[in-house]
Amino acid sequence: MGPSQRKILLLGCAILAIIGAWMGYRLIRPELGPERVAHDPLKGPPNGLATEEAPRRLGAAGAAGMGGATFVPPPPTPPTSSPATPAPSIGRFRGTGIVRSGEGGPGIPHATVELFEGSDAQGQIIGRGETDEAGRFVIDLPALDERSSEARSQVSLGTRARATGHRAGGVELLEQGDFSGPPRDVEAQLVLVPGHDVFGRVVDEEGRPVGGVRLTLYGDGPMLGMLTEVTDAEGRYRFPIAAAGAAFFIANRFGVGTGSIPETPLSPDADLELPDLVLRKGAEVAGTVVNAAGRPLAGVPVYAQSVSVPRGGAKAAIGAPSGTEYGVALTDAEGRFRVTGMFPGRVRLTAVAQGPGAPPGDPVETGRADVRLVVSGHVLRVAVVDSGGAPLVGAPWTVTETDTSPPRSQSGMIGIGLAASDVGFAVVMEGASVRVAASHPGCVDASVEQKCEGAGPSEVTLRVVRAGAAGRGRLALTGEAGGRAKGKSVRVRSPATGSPVGYDRLTAIADAVDVPAGKHRIEVLPLEEGGDAVSGTFFLPTVIDVDVPSGGDLTVPVPVRFGGRVRVTLVWPEGAKRAFLKAVRLRSLDGATAPEHLPWIQVAGGQTNWGSELLLDPSAPITTAFGLSPGRWLLELDVAGYAPAPVSATVLAGETTSVSAVLERQK
Repeated sequence: MGPSQRKILLLGCAILAIIGAWMGYRLIRPELGPERVAHDPLKGPPNGLATEEAPRRLGAAGAAGMGGATFVPPPPTPPTSSPATPAPSIGRFRGTGIVRSGEGGPGIPHATVELFEGSDAQGQIIGRGETDEAGRFVIDLPALDERSSEARSQVSLGTRARATGHRAGGVELLEQGDFSGPPRDVEAQLVLVPGHDVFGRVVDEEGRPVGGVRLTLYGDGPMLGMLTEVTDAEGRYRFPIAAAGAAFFIANRFGVGTGSIPETPLSPDADLELPDLVLRKGAEVAGTVVNAAGRPLAGVPVYAQSVSVPRGGAKAAIGAPSGTEYGVALTDAEGRFRVTGMFPGRVRLTAVAQGPGAPPGDPVETGRADVRLVVSGHVLRVAVVDSGGAPLVGAPWTVTETDTSPPRSQSGMIGIGLAASDVGFAVVMEGASVRVAASHPGCVDASVEQKCEGAGPSEVTLRVVRAGAAGRGRLALTGEAGGRAKGKSVRVRSPATGSPVGYDRLTAIADAVDVPAGKHRIEVLPLEEGGDAVSGTFFLPTVIDVDVPSGGDLTVPVPVRFGGRVRVTLVWPEGAKRAFLKAVRLRSLDGATAPEHLPWIQVAGGQTNWGSELLLDPSAPITTAFGLSPGRWLLELDVAGYAPAPVSATVLAGETTSVSAVLERQK
């Protein structure tokens, strides 16, 4: 590795967080959290089905792109190098490795090891075992063995360990890649730090343990930060105590309610078991869902968003009425639904996302059982299956109305979201012609076109199969601005659905980036060397469509262009405290295309926070993380507890434009 490459990788610590936000991550106080921690090893195994999803915005999202070029590849040529040889087949997938006490320390006997699908403790546990006397472990992973090659084509594995006399260990990314080939061993090296924890359990109002509850520790002073955990099948949780300080705890689970523990002093010199945290039920609302002809719609999701969200920070939740901001329920055979666990007061209900552009319904009061929701339009169910006909969990899908101008799109992922289901749902105009597409990493995109007659519901099934032999593609940055680029972030997407293909890469400018065979949309963000997070990069993201031939090799030219940055100073009402930036909606007044994911940066109190959503400090402005196309832009800031704040800005290439936005409390 040359000096310039080492510089890029060192700079990656700052840049990677920005790129992570571009991928959809949100980091708050990155020096400590969010971190996933282990459960009490002496109090029962965790719940392998505890996969509670984080709250996310409701409704169908329209497809968006960032503009760019189309590349027509040259004729295929033989690959210049061979892909890495997979590990020899052992007949089954296994997790293997060692758990040590401290860096370079001895192996820990009888430590519990868990393997997760995904990179955090929210993922499903697919393997669990115990170390031997030398601290080594071998854990079979039958959940991978039993899946089709399509379902294994892009899997990430995380792992963590826990042991008596050691602090709870966070989840470490074990491996991310293509598991569709022969079964193999996946190696892990885990380190636990001797120390102490705070632990306890979550119970319902009848004293029964509740698994799958999201529990967050908020620390002050030396423990400043935020840690998140999910309770196991016995309702237990466990957090490491890194330093002396005080912390309070907030728990919630959709459909159940919320609970809290007031501020409690913690010491790193001793374990602390807390009293049971009682999860109290929130309010509920019920009714029926019918189509335009009055026929009940069965098995469709009903989303709820509270309009009566309590104001204030996390501490304000202690002792406040129980409830959550978002809820969801599926209708039964008679079209009936019941959404529970909401904040008491007014909620806005939406059935089947209602389609893009549908007017929001009037809020209703919780406690009602007679709400009637009418779905106007054609209800379309989307099923995505693998080669064996099993639902392909995590497969993205889109439904595009091709006879509208511009075409309207709705999207989702099978089995992901508030209403996890084996099918997706879309609402389109009756009689609309639609194109339904699905994708999955390492697989060939699938699509079908059909006419949606009547109110429905109708169903379409897409079969997604494994792609052929891998090809290779390399990126070459060109253009007048290319001389300032020292690194690049690359993400590869399906052109059919816009979903990721593989993982984002952060590389030096001269490093090759291999791209699998098939049709892809490549998004490239050039990066500067030496700039801090706020001065950042002014480069524009570039999007290019390519068709990499199976077994072929090609080089893709990527034009590098400069954009501008926007810095927004927020004018807060008197006495305002911190609040979440939920979204910033962008609209070009010159017809330019807005970036699909545009993170924001705020530096306050010596800390740098970034993300598409972030906790705002009234003392500091926020800045876009990378360039916008030069021209006139309209920005609308959505801050929790405040009315939408619009502001316009004229963006110049290579410059930062400063504007102000006035926040007014939501009435």
